[in-house]
This record gives sequence, C-alpha cells and structure tokens, in this order.
Amino acid sequence: MMKDVITGKPQLNRQINASLVFDLIRRKGPLSRAQLSALTNLRPPSVSSIVEQLLRERRIHEIGTGPSSGGRSPILLEVDPKGASVVGIEITERFVQGALANLKGEEEASLSAPLRSTKPAAVIQVIAGLVKHLIRKANVAQNDVASIGVAVPGLLNHRDGAVELSVPLDWKNVALRDQLEDKTGLKVHIINNAIAATLAE
Repeated sequence: MMKDVITGKPQLNRQINASLVFDLIRRKGPLSRAQLSALTNLRPPSVSSIVEQLLRERRIHEIGTGPSSGGRSPILLEVDPKGASVVGIEITERFVQGALANLKGEEEASLSAPLRSTKPAAVIQVIAGLVKHLIRKANVAQNDVASIGVAVPGLLNHRDGAVELSVPLDWKNVALRDQLEDKTGLKVHIINNAIAATLAE
C-alpha cells in the first residue's frame, strides 16, 4: 500500500491548518468561511481552499445561509455525520475492543475480541478482523471509513508510527502503524492509551 508522505513544510502546514479548521467546525459549528478566517487568522483564500478540500472529502457539508452583515448571506458549514466514519481501537493484554463512529462522535457499532496471544502478528490479525466486522455491523462502505485510531499501552514513536516499548504486551520496536495499514488498507493513527483516555474524558 502506498503511504501518504508529507514531503515539505507547506504540505505539513496545510495539513495542520486543515485539522484546525475541521476541529473548529466540529466544536463551534455551524460556521461561515469568514468566521473561520477570523478564528484562525488564516487568509480567506487559504480558508476557502481548505473548506473545498474538506467538502470533497465529505468531512463537512453546507447547510444553508446565515444572517447577512450587509453583503451576501454567508454559507454555513458543519460536520457531515454521514460523510465519513472513523474506527477507534483499544489494545489491552487480554482483549481488543473497538467502535465505529461518525465524525460527530456518534457511535454506530462496537465490538470486542479476546486475545489468545499478544504477539504483534496475532494482535494485528485480531484488529483487522474486528475492523472488518465493525464496518459490516455499521453497514458502511470501507471507502467511507476515514481512518483507524489505535490506543496502545506503551511508549510510542509517533513519527514512525511504532511502539518502541510496551511492557503489558511484551512489545519492542513494533511498526504497528505500517503493518496495520498494510493489513486493513486504511490510514492508521496510534496514541498512548492513557492519553486517549484523558482526551475521551
């Protein structure tokens, strides 16, 4: 599977800005392009370009017009709950549990599976099967799943997407992100389980 590679600072900045714009729409929406520009201090053309990208990816949608401040009525944007789904996975010593949710965080399916072994290949196989069953249970197309987030107990190298050390799983230098992307065909993000729990709270 070919990986998406960020090759230069402009591309990295664009990815960061797109995440910022999407998060603002998710938390504070509906918002107009002008409001997004004011909240982010990004130039209007940059905001418009990011919005068009998010619209193409079906992560947001236009829901109508807002009140005018003297000129043309602004078009309001909000997260499209039907546009894409995400899968969240938690790995423990005894089982793997997962859920599929829309971009508003509304759960559409959840499952868990026991672990007979914590060897990396065995765990990755269980996760891949769980993701497939979650997609089927939620009745969504795999193409509509934006990414998988995996919470892992241990020390992570986020740049390489690797688990450097996990005492509970007895893992050392496991290229979890790349192996899972190859197995599932989906983009994967890894996060420490304690940080994931804090974010969830």
